[in-house]
Amino acid sequence: MTKVQDGIDRFRRPEYRRLLAAARRSLEHTGGDLSRSVAVASPSEAERKAIINVTGHYRLPVAGRVSVRLADLDEAAREATGLTLGDLLAEFGDLGRREG
Repeated sequence: MTKVQDGIDRFRRPEYRRLLAAARRSLEHTGGDLSRSVAVASPSEAERKAIINVTGHYRLPVAGRVSVRLADLDEAAREATGLTLGDLLAEFGDLGRREG
């Protein structure tokens, strides 16, 4: 497997699903504006760790809502896959739409 494919597979994992769904909704609503943030309410431990991995900032396990800047998510996608956040979401098709 290539580094790019490994990165894509990382973002396919369940712990990224709600984060990517929120990112997709925001990008579709704003026409691709990366200056905004998205949030995951009541994140599971796996989701919290995934968000820490994206942002590089520790989040307490008791956090009821965790926000991520879309620019940070875009940067993480580019570093891991070579794709922009928008291109990564396009690669997944409807993956991000399953949970709302």
